Amino acid sequence: MRIVLYTVFFLAAFRAAGQDSIAWTKDFELPVSSNAGWAIDNFNQVYIAEKDHLTKIDPKGKQLFEQSLKKYGQIKTIDARNPLKILIFSEQQQSIFYLDNTLSKQENDIDLSEFDLSYVTMVSGSSQMDKIWTFDQDNSKIKLLSQNKAQIIQLENTAGILEMKHIRQFFEQSDRLFVIDSLKGVYQFDIYGTLIQFLPEENIIWAAVSGEYLYLLKNNKIEILNLATLNKKTISLPLEEKISEFAVNQNTIFFRTPDKLHKFSISPF
Repeated sequence: MRIVLYTVFFLAAFRAAGQDSIAWTKDFELPVSSNAGWAIDNFNQVYIAEKDHLTKIDPKGKQLFEQSLKKYGQIKTIDARNPLKILIFSEQQQSIFYLDNTLSKQENDIDLSEFDLSYVTMVSGSSQMDKIWTFDQDNSKIKLLSQNKAQIIQLENTAGILEMKHIRQFFEQSDRLFVIDSLKGVYQFDIYGTLIQFLPEENIIWAAVSGEYLYLLKNNKIEILNLATLNKKTISLPLEEKISEFAVNQNTIFFRTPDKLHKFSISPF
């Protein structure tokens, strides 16, 4: 799953109110299975891939569109950074395809085997036009795919060279590629594949990035880290259930628990 994070309001509320002083208002919850893929876009529209169907939900929790994905099996990754060109990754089929804002198919499938990749387990869209980041688990290889073969970038043997062994997430945000190792920390690469920062962190459940801020879910709290100054603050969360993933957009935050997706509005008090 790919999560787009826009947190101007959220960060302003946090600064204004101080640590642990966020007011949470629950808007709705949606049932989801434990293996469902999901994402939000910058309009707070929700995309849920469950079994052989993809559903698009409006900001009030009402279904807008549904599309059958039988051909592709269980969808693992949805990247909705561009709601007019939604990237879908099928690990089972080792292919990528795009949908428009009505969930209609746009282009031909991209067969990942054509790019000298053995078994891709993670992908991310990019702000660079027609480029896609991929992680090949078999070879521990990061590869930036491009229609222009001369612009393809490849990082070999990340498990051996960078000691990445427990990769939890893999996404581009703010023109940087972030690789989250749940036990070691956060690796940050530029758009050319050069490692520019490593932040040692342990027991990361989920992470997201907006601008210069890194958000880490740990022990039912979110740590907010300024990537430039490394200053850190912490906020408590509104659910007692175990949270495995989250996404933030302006004054809204979504939480994934074992069988539900929860939407909250946030404000300072």
